[in-house]
Amino acid sequence: MPIVMPIPPPCRSERGMMARSRRSNGEGTITRLPDGRWQGRLRVQGRRLAVYGKSRKEVEERLRALRGQVELLGRAPERMPLSAWVTRWLEDQALRLRPRTLARYQEILDTHVLPTLGQRPLCEIRPLHIQEALKGVLARGRSPATAQRVRNLLHKVFEDARRLELLTHNPVDPVPSPPQRPPALAVWDAPTLTRFLSATAGTKWGPLWGLLAASGLRLGEAVALTWGDVNPVTGEIRVHKSITWTRPPRILAPKTAAGRRVVVLPSWGRAVLEALWQRARQRLGRDPKGDDLLFPGPDGGLLHYEAVRSAWRRALRRTGLSGRIHDLRHAFASYLVRGGLDLKVVASLLGHADGGVLALKTYAHTLGAPERAVEVLDKALAAALPAGDDRYSGGVSGPGRPTTGGSAMSPQDSAPHRPEVAAPED
Repeated sequence: MPIVMPIPPPCRSERGMMARSRRSNGEGTITRLPDGRWQGRLRVQGRRLAVYGKSRKEVEERLRALRGQVELLGRAPERMPLSAWVTRWLEDQALRLRPRTLARYQEILDTHVLPTLGQRPLCEIRPLHIQEALKGVLARGRSPATAQRVRNLLHKVFEDARRLELLTHNPVDPVPSPPQRPPALAVWDAPTLTRFLSATAGTKWGPLWGLLAASGLRLGEAVALTWGDVNPVTGEIRVHKSITWTRPPRILAPKTAAGRRVVVLPSWGRAVLEALWQRARQRLGRDPKGDDLLFPGPDGGLLHYEAVRSAWRRALRRTGLSGRIHDLRHAFASYLVRGGLDLKVVASLLGHADGGVLALKTYAHTLGAPERAVEVLDKALAAALPAGDDRYSGGVSGPGRPTTGGSAMSPQDSAPHRPEVAAPED
């Protein structure tokens, strides 16, 4: 809702405002301007505020919104404390952001901004205050990347205030970005990945680590997979959803069209799927259905992120290694690039390419045929794990084997699984 503030000064002292606190009847006046636009004027504590619109109805709505804002704040809107504006801003962002992103924004502001700037009126915050806040982030031992994230978020917060004409300028604009150090990206080489996957293959969580390394999926994408999304025989995985680990966890569509893609696993990745199929048959007492999760909790619901993270830490202790779950995705990309795949193809497999092009189509265009693409994947990742079909079975076996005509492969059986919350088995 556009609000036009007097320029200059951007804000006045409380004494000056109280001296001219006389108001009109509070309804405001509406007039039509020579250029055809409509103008609404409202007197607030001795100041005249104006809003504009293309029609009288639009201006009436904006005046009502302005009156509500003034009544809520009890003062000129631009003098609201930063903490109050942040609260309103986050409420607006909740309509368009994922819950986990919103929670991250709230955490950043609560930790690095509001303790020092929260009580300052919007119009009194200067570039120097922003710069000092960023210096405080670094002084507390946080990385330059964290300081940059704080700056980026503050720019969003103040830019929306400027766009709504609560401010005449964005105080973050003149503040330079913190000097950045290139991130030290440690990628597990083939012997390291072999050591990790071989040591964890027979454990409960081994198939998850193996699938991540063989597919390059994000953790949320892998944990959201149902049997209707995969074909253990051909090794195809249809990626079209991901978990957001709120409380409770939820399954959402990808953020971008590029997140919808098809990934083809190498031969040892297909062995992981087959072992998961056998485990599911033993657990369920039947063939998995299309909406059964590949990686369910004890009652078939979604896993908590904390449980996956704890399992990862146990796996690292078991192997004596260090790293993040996301490093399996980095290793996947690194092996493909070293194996000669075009960067555009790798980006498409990772879900970063624009246009949402399916990986198989990209392969066919770049390499000639899907069969050639699978061959390149196998060669690129062959050094990561020795051959053998039973390394992920963990002793599980059964007469049933997945087929392309089984229930788990039927598209009509595939449906979003209910987002139940479940703690994993120990």
